[in-house]
Amino acid sequence: MKNKKRLFLIWVISILVTAIHVHDNPEHVDLVKNIFKNKKQTTKTETIQADVIKDIEANAFNISFKEVLRFDNAYKSAFITYDKFKDEFDKTKLKVYFQDGQTLKNFVYTDLSIRKYITTDFNGGLKNIFIYKNNLFAFLTSLKGECYYASIIYLKDKNEIFKTKCLSGEIDFNGVGSTSIHYQDKILLSIGTPEWNNNLIANLAQDPNSFFGKIIEIKKKDLDKIISNEMTKINPTIFSSGHRNPQGLTILKKQIFSVEHGPKVEMN
Repeated sequence: MKNKKRLFLIWVISILVTAIHVHDNPEHVDLVKNIFKNKKQTTKTETIQADVIKDIEANAFNISFKEVLRFDNAYKSAFITYDKFKDEFDKTKLKVYFQDGQTLKNFVYTDLSIRKYITTDFNGGLKNIFIYKNNLFAFLTSLKGECYYASIIYLKDKNEIFKTKCLSGEIDFNGVGSTSIHYQDKILLSIGTPEWNNNLIANLAQDPNSFFGKIIEIKKKDLDKIISNEMTKINPTIFSSGHRNPQGLTILKKQIFSVEHGPKVEMN
């Protein structure tokens, strides 16, 4: 009887300890879920919605668009490429990249095989794809041990060619944003500050020793050396600082514009 009571007490204590740990460390639950997700078959048929017209009301305007694909993938889309532009749009030429590292083309899912880097913890995952000389590079959020950071992966050989320093505290990888443009002999890539209400991370935007909250310059000649296997790492420089959550980057009349989310302000 004493042994049963002792086992019951141990069981109750283990449940309490697990509940407290999960509450304080929700990302560990995501890690376990990711392990099971990775074991699932990633190739499946996509549900297609063709010629469905929808009207969306935005803040100051209305817009109508045609829905051509509906995804059954649980993760958000991060980037889309289109093989060839023709007079008639061909949805089978679309290639969609998802936050969890899967892609969809011709209605079939495949995997980018970057599981040893990518993490979807804290709303993270694949954030951007940029292309140079038909070579693809992925900007994503990563995890190694207990270190969360952002990195760039050369997708041909799955080599990590760049990574930021580790983050700690309250992280929100929604805020890391990211977009890129070709600018002269460089590629400009924006990296936000992945915080929601964390002043330490927010202050990294003004820290010259951090790549968070910056638009960085990547030299194309460095990418040439990556492609030819002359280099394994790139050394970006800072183009501009003080960015929070960049969502768009473009060039108009030789001027560079970055569009991003500002902080939420409570109005009285």
